[in-house]
Amino acid sequence: MPCTVKIRVVEGRNLPVMDRASGSTDAYTEIIFADFPILRTEICRKSLDPVWNEDFRIEVADDRLLQDEPVQLKVKDSDVYSADDTIGICIIDLNPLLLSDGPMLISGWFPIYDTHRGVAGEIYLIVKLQFFDDINPFRESSAGVWFFCITSPPQSQCLQIETIYGFVEELLVEPDPEYHWRDAFRANRTSNEARQMLIYSACHKVRRQLGKKVLEMGANAVIAYREDIDLEGDVTDSICVRAYGTACFIIRPPVLSIPTPIPIQVPAQLGIGIADNRSPEDAKDRRRDRDLDGTTGSLSGFNS
Repeated sequence: MPCTVKIRVVEGRNLPVMDRASGSTDAYTEIIFADFPILRTEICRKSLDPVWNEDFRIEVADDRLLQDEPVQLKVKDSDVYSADDTIGICIIDLNPLLLSDGPMLISGWFPIYDTHRGVAGEIYLIVKLQFFDDINPFRESSAGVWFFCITSPPQSQCLQIETIYGFVEELLVEPDPEYHWRDAFRANRTSNEARQMLIYSACHKVRRQLGKKVLEMGANAVIAYREDIDLEGDVTDSICVRAYGTACFIIRPPVLSIPTPIPIQVPAQLGIGIADNRSPEDAKDRRRDRDLDGTTGSLSGFNS
């Protein structure tokens, strides 16, 4: 069932200086998702805190793309006489938006990461999924499966394990792009980004395939979930990703209703205010404390 990925690129902050002559940056953002055409914002000239406020839409028909492929936002510096320099990349995982009781949108400041310099500023984004006819089409696929790295769900008063089905695992092997470029000229940043995205996408794919096995067993969650990544190097020129855990069925326990306490009304003849709702012994203690303090007259809620 198709859906629309809505992305708003709001602004950036604390970007590095890319043009030493002007001490600023001509920044713009490219939006990359699977094999869709690359989208881009306008160029914000001479600013380390650019503001774009631009909206984008991507129509997705293949359900698997939402689980396997993250949204990449590549922030670049525009150059006139040379190739545009990459400032960094921000990666957004769409899987949290596929949970039936998950968030309606993802928004906030996200780090812009460069494989050489580390964090190179931040970008403010708003990402939302809109399903056609307001129907979540992922009930029959692996979306919606819970994954917990711990051995039991957090907050046991909210989630409880009803049935344990047993051990599940899945294996995925992908060619390592580092060795794809072994005999060709390439920049270190290019191969770093390619390997980073391949590992990220492979982890999503193996998790989706494991989730399909879990649903076929009748479970809806995986506890003690682990992912092992093996860079096999010259042996096979491949990257091996293995995911495993324990399949189980998780339920939400019924909410226990707490009866409303009934206020105790004290007879007026005992000389105690009804609104105070305290026993005669409490009143006597208050009188005794008052006498010890040497006070006279009546206290609030009590008669002398």
